[in-house]
Amino acid sequence: EGHTPETKPLWVQRYNAWFQKVMVHRLSAQHALAPTQAAEAVTLFADPASYKPKSPLSSTAQARFAIFLAEQNPNQRTCNIYLSHIQRFSTWLTTNGKELNFDAVSEYLDSVSKSRQTRIGHLAALAKFHKWAVRYDQYYREVMLGKANPFEGHEHARAGDNAGSSWAIYTREEAEQLHAAALAKADTDLADLIAFACYTGCRIEELGRIRHETTIFNDQGVPIGFRVDESKTESGIRDIPLHPAITPVYIRRLQKPQGTTKALFPGNDKTKAGLRLNALSQRFTKLKRQSGFSDKYVFHSFRKTTTTQLQQAHVPPLVIPFLLGHAVGSITWDIYSAGPTFETKADAIRALHYNFSLQ
Repeated sequence: EGHTPETKPLWVQRYNAWFQKVMVHRLSAQHALAPTQAAEAVTLFADPASYKPKSPLSSTAQARFAIFLAEQNPNQRTCNIYLSHIQRFSTWLTTNGKELNFDAVSEYLDSVSKSRQTRIGHLAALAKFHKWAVRYDQYYREVMLGKANPFEGHEHARAGDNAGSSWAIYTREEAEQLHAAALAKADTDLADLIAFACYTGCRIEELGRIRHETTIFNDQGVPIGFRVDESKTESGIRDIPLHPAITPVYIRRLQKPQGTTKALFPGNDKTKAGLRLNALSQRFTKLKRQSGFSDKYVFHSFRKTTTTQLQQAHVPPLVIPFLLGHAVGSITWDIYSAGPTFETKADAIRALHYNFSLQ
């Protein structure tokens, strides 16, 4: 008693060292430990207090999940973001010696950001990995056996100038104002993009990927809609009917394809993340600020405008999510239903009305 490892008699020190080697050798044989694992065992025998739990989100599991994710979601940018969040969290767990539980996830989120949107984005990636790993990764499944999902039940503070319920919404009159402002600047590309957003409810990059091969034609060869063939989620892959008001614009743009992808709108086809319309997005930001809109208003706000206009036009509630590319939240509708017909969605789209001066 009262001895440190260095002050114990030499024979005791030698005996302890021999005993540690014997135990490590025995464990290595029983559990087929890799050399690095055996070395770690030696360290732990010598100094148990040095133990730090490692992340159960192993690099091997992450690599396998990446393959799974690529098969489920063709959007490479979304996949890369998810994988980056997962790797960052795994590194944080190991670096800080944290076990995977609710408290650790909460602490991690606090270290990442106070932004509600950012935190939700990280949680979405981690929750998707968890759902996959408890089914397909044996080590992760064993670690989490009998434990609650650590990624559920987290709250996010609303703070700062952009606090509130996500982005603000443009009224129909405000959307018309922005469209007119774009025309006043002779920015036809931006004006048409605003009109397309309002008449379709599409995300900006979904509009940026419209091209001849995604166009839906009738028997007379007239475009009547287009297919969103790449989106953030599986629900986002959908067919969108054209509103009669933008059909002439669609035909005009179809006759003058842009870039290497032959898209309707000009953009950068060489970005690694697949974001074609960065330049148009930046021009819109400048336009809406000049028009007196704060940063609570973004291009994405037009999706809320479209949703509100559809709802106020008494479009059946179950049709709207299939137009916007949202999951309904029910296995019956999300898994077993093919959704409303193209004709039903076309009727819903025709319920939209804007006073745009379309050229």
